[in-house]
Amino acid sequence: MPIPFSFSADKFTRRLESLTDEPPLSLVLADVDHFKELNDSHGYETGDRLLKVTTETLEKASSDGAFFERMAGDAYFWALPALGPEEALMKAEEVRRKLQETGLRVGKRKVPINMSFGIASYPHHVEEPRDLLKAADEALERAKREGRARAAIWVEDKMVLKSNYYTRAQLGKLSSLASKRGETEAALLRQALNDFLAKHRSLS
Repeated sequence: MPIPFSFSADKFTRRLESLTDEPPLSLVLADVDHFKELNDSHGYETGDRLLKVTTETLEKASSDGAFFERMAGDAYFWALPALGPEEALMKAEEVRRKLQETGLRVGKRKVPINMSFGIASYPHHVEEPRDLLKAADEALERAKREGRARAAIWVEDKMVLKSNYYTRAQLGKLSSLASKRGETEAALLRQALNDFLAKHRSLS
């Protein structure tokens, strides 16, 4: 029997808004990578054990007024009062590495617990606390596009300009290469730019 949950977006948003008198406030949306495949392969009991380990890890990491709720299935909302985006990123990375190292015993082998995290902060990224949920969700989607098992901070659409300079085919190849190498698309573009500048150093 799967672990029950009761999540109300309105209730959670009201709780977030009550914390905005002393910004900053960061929201992390976390999601277990390939959770459905694990449930299908090893059963709901194994999935429940994984959720228990994940919940306990988040509890231990939630200090100084931080709190979290499981939204549905394997997704968690984690509120971090008084933390800006970079500090929230460090917290998320700490939890991500801990879960990966702890893993889950399945039969005779240990399976790593991989999670993706999306991070948004008020007032750094949004003008209203209620918009944190949407921004964190967009950041989580980017973390998954860039290879999963990582944390991503929300980036405003107008700041992402790759589509203005590259064709759809080039962007598709870039995304595929980033996934195979376990790096972000931005990191690969920086490497390419650095190589180009080094090659033409005498002209700069």
